[in-house]
Amino acid sequence: MEGVREEVVGDLPVAAVLPMGFERLTLFFTDRRIIVSHRAKVGAGSVPATFMFGSLGAALSGLFGKGKSKPVKSKSEYPSPRKILASDKDNFSILFEEVVDVELSKTETTNRIVIHSKDDKYDFTCPSRFDQIRSLLEKWLGPKVRIVT
Repeated sequence: MEGVREEVVGDLPVAAVLPMGFERLTLFFTDRRIIVSHRAKVGAGSVPATFMFGSLGAALSGLFGKGKSKPVKSKSEYPSPRKILASDKDNFSILFEEVVDVELSKTETTNRIVIHSKDDKYDFTCPSRFDQIRSLLEKWLGPKVRIVT
């Protein structure tokens, strides 16, 4: 991708379930790919309280803040894709042409995004508004996005 200007055009805060806790991630969208950026792990110590006091979705909403929505960033406010990838050795990208399909579903407390690529399956939950998620995914992946009820 050298020599070709690439900018981040949107992002989604997501979480991935780990065997013992959760990992907070950000999906950064460019016009070519999704960059998966690691932010923080939430360990097993917080998991028992989650099941004792409520749903998994309630725990996830605690990860991201209660209903607070960030203003949409302009392209210039995002770091470059190269900086995002270099910021953590575990960050990676998924080229749009590698995406086979995306399943998007909505529950009362959170939204689920499942991305099937040619080589892997990525399962995320996202507290952002369903319409915002759908709009961003459909803009860049079009007919590959399926709404699952």
